[in-house]
Amino acid sequence: MKILTWNINGIRAPSGKQNVTSGVCAAGNALKSTLDSLAADVICLQETKVTRDQLGESIALVSGYESFFAFSRGRSGYSGVATYCRDGSLPIRAEEGITPYYRPPGPDAIGCYGDLELWSESDQATVDSEGRAVLTEHQLVTTTTTTTTATAASGHAGGDSCCGERSLVIINVYCPRAHQDEDQRYEYKMTFYRALELRCRALRKAGKHVIVLGDVNCSHHLIDVCDADDYCTPEEFMNAPSRQWLDKFLINTHPDEVAVTSSACTSKSAHDEEATDSAAAACTLVDFDDISQSQSGGVLVDTFRHYHPSRLNAYTCWSTLTGARKTNFGTRIDYILADEDFVHRFAQAGDIMPEVEGSDHCPVYLDVSCSVTAPAAPPSLAASRMPEFTGKQQTMTAFLTRSKGMCPSPAAPAQSSGKPTTEAPDLSASSNNRHSVAAGLKRASATQTAGSDPKRSCGRQQSSIVGFFQRKKAPGTADAVSGNPSAGVNGNCDKPTSLSPQPPDTAAIAAAAVATSDSTPSQPQSTSSQSKVTSGAQWKNLFSSRAPKQALCRGHKEPCVMQTVKKSGPNQFRRFYVCARPSGAKGNPQARCEHFEWIDAPKFKQKATDGTSQVKP
Repeated sequence: MKILTWNINGIRAPSGKQNVTSGVCAAGNALKSTLDSLAADVICLQETKVTRDQLGESIALVSGYESFFAFSRGRSGYSGVATYCRDGSLPIRAEEGITPYYRPPGPDAIGCYGDLELWSESDQATVDSEGRAVLTEHQLVTTTTTTTTATAASGHAGGDSCCGERSLVIINVYCPRAHQDEDQRYEYKMTFYRALELRCRALRKAGKHVIVLGDVNCSHHLIDVCDADDYCTPEEFMNAPSRQWLDKFLINTHPDEVAVTSSACTSKSAHDEEATDSAAAACTLVDFDDISQSQSGGVLVDTFRHYHPSRLNAYTCWSTLTGARKTNFGTRIDYILADEDFVHRFAQAGDIMPEVEGSDHCPVYLDVSCSVTAPAAPPSLAASRMPEFTGKQQTMTAFLTRSKGMCPSPAAPAQSSGKPTTEAPDLSASSNNRHSVAAGLKRASATQTAGSDPKRSCGRQQSSIVGFFQRKKAPGTADAVSGNPSAGVNGNCDKPTSLSPQPPDTAAIAAAAVATSDSTPSQPQSTSSQSKVTSGAQWKNLFSSRAPKQALCRGHKEPCVMQTVKKSGPNQFRRFYVCARPSGAKGNPQARCEHFEWIDAPKFKQKATDGTSQVKP
């Protein structure tokens, strides 16, 4: 069985925008082709950026797979994770969230919450409000004798007899991203980490195997970051509370090699192409029986570093703003973490897949020797059991009531109370019919609203810049500028507008025509969408400042790129020039040079202590 994780940075990619083999595209059968190309049995995706109301059949119902989603409750198009399991690897139970707040009723709950049950309900809701975790429990079947590489290397004959059944809980997480200067968000990040650890310890205490995989948003050692030169010592690097937590959470199977490699990272450039993992290939796996969990205090093993303890330049995330993937200037923040007993018995190989493009992250996989027993029916969290995809009749109350759980059961028929009830429209025919009915209701509502508002029925919003320089005309008169009969810029009205006897301001009209000559069409637009695009281009052309003369970077004598400061402060919205090459390690001639040049003057000046004025940085 193959288990894979990938932060896809959005699952609702438009058709034709991404290649099927290099990115996730949810149009038509493209998502199925992408999942098939990954050749994995359990595929965990992070940062889906889809909410429950945006979930369509092309994403939820993929032939040959069953999907399980977690959605953000507060923000649309934010966070979210999804787990896709092949039909032969279906889980027996599934949950949304790492706290018991969204646990399903009955036997579908995985349980084992530990001290999380002592948390208040509001705390549990806060931890899982952003849709950052999905848990699936699989029934393992092992009927053969397994021999691990560690056992063979240590000279022990035979192997461990693992006949029988045991469950594996796969926790798909997208941990929060926050910096230490962001007090509130960083506290939420650490709270999420602690909740995840408590859940893992409770599951391990119950005798279940545990795998935590996904975007942890934290690099463990200096070897896992590209900018190791920015840190003086490994101790300084480990001062971050998030790294201290991760270091205690993990079991270090190669402490000596990681320490040596981390020290070497401070003096070796990350762009060195000659660095390989030959040392990792020559290294034999350690015997897990010699590692005591009580000594390390950890819970899980980093499977990538277990097989590649000293590989350099092994990154899973790169900045798309600077094109850092071209120079492999990134970080490793995506992991597959497994309990040491599971790695000892079943793990075979694990690695990253930087050749797979389509996101700012790359996939990570783990091959295991065990198989799973699929249940007769998927658990209630499965997307195929969502009411909107089952074709069952629902009442209007079910659409308007917010449910605590992810998959609320269809509401029961309203009991007779002596009052007449309104029957809901029949939405059970198909999903297309449901969408058609909803669209019809929206159109009818829009028509009634427009008809009831005399201002909206009388005229339309301003459509072009030229309209500001045209005088309103009485109905039936010709347009003074274009010559077309119309009722003025604001459309036909029941009341005629007075026409001034003065001639039109030809100078103002000519100036507007010159300013919008590049974006104004010679003929009137035929559709409202084309009119909106034209109007937007006109306003953008009117207010946008002209780009200054192109500058050349000092390092490569190549044209620079212009960027804008987005961070709030005195320099916000100021433009500047930087080298157009992708960012990279210091000393890499193929990477971006240190050229920086302001384009816009500072907004204001402040007086220095000596009485002179100086620009505020």
